[in-house]
Amino acid sequence: MSDAWAWPDTANVLHIIAQPMAHDEAYIIGTPEGLKRLRDAIDAAIAAPGHPRCASVMCDDGEGYYAAVRCVPGRKMAEAPYGYTDKAFQDGRPWPAWVSSMVEYSVVNDEVPEGLKDTEERG
Repeated sequence: MSDAWAWPDTANVLHIIAQPMAHDEAYIIGTPEGLKRLRDAIDAAIAAPGHPRCASVMCDDGEGYYAAVRCVPGRKMAEAPYGYTDKAFQDGRPWPAWVSSMVEYSVVNDEVPEGLKDTEERG
């Protein structure tokens, strides 16, 4: 985008830039609205552990996407591969099914299929 044009603060622009390798920084950059949407999804995920939440946001180029958030117990973290973007630091493990299906559920949708619930959520 040129310097002559800019998104208003009310636009839901959010960039999430992963770590290239271990000990590098990760960045979350957004307009106030984009950051509020991510915060709301995080708050909703913390309030209902195991239930995926999504923030509807967009990149600076105007392309929309969902930032998916899920609060999980520490033991589940070992199931997810490292998110490093540098190929030399990727561990090659596939994403577990509970991660890849997260986008189907939004902040306003509390219905989670039985197969995606943790054992302790099933009762």
